[in-house]
Amino acid sequence: MTRRGPLDSAIDERGMVTAFVVGVVFALLLAAGLVYDGGAVLAARRAADNRAATAARAGAQALDVDELYRTGNVQLDAGAAENAARSIVVGKNVVRVDVEVSDTTVSVVVVQRQDLAMLGAAGVMGPVEVSGRATARLASGTGAEP
Repeated sequence: MTRRGPLDSAIDERGMVTAFVVGVVFALLLAAGLVYDGGAVLAARRAADNRAATAARAGAQALDVDELYRTGNVQLDAGAAENAARSIVVGKNVVRVDVEVSDTTVSVVVVQRQDLAMLGAAGVMGPVEVSGRATARLASGTGAEP
């Protein structure tokens, strides 16, 4: 006959994973996912800003040459500026591109989708949309006074 003492109950529970350990591991994985995917979202936002700025600068170079020769006014060709801006913004994650052209400015808004690697794989969150915006102005001359 074997006697059971106070140490025997501890031996019987050896190898069991407690709810506390599972909770801590889950919290650490969630925190790692937030850091990793949060960094990816910030990088995507910066990339959207860069795409918008590049597109706005390209659109601001579309000078209306006919108007310049006829009247001497320096202004943008709205259609050419919009086409130039849209042709710059390409990418598999681009969702929407909004281009607004006035006489001397081009404003571009780029919306793109960013997939989440860790949080998406865990089913916590799906892809998020980030946006970037920029405005460029048409500049003429040297800026020196006559």
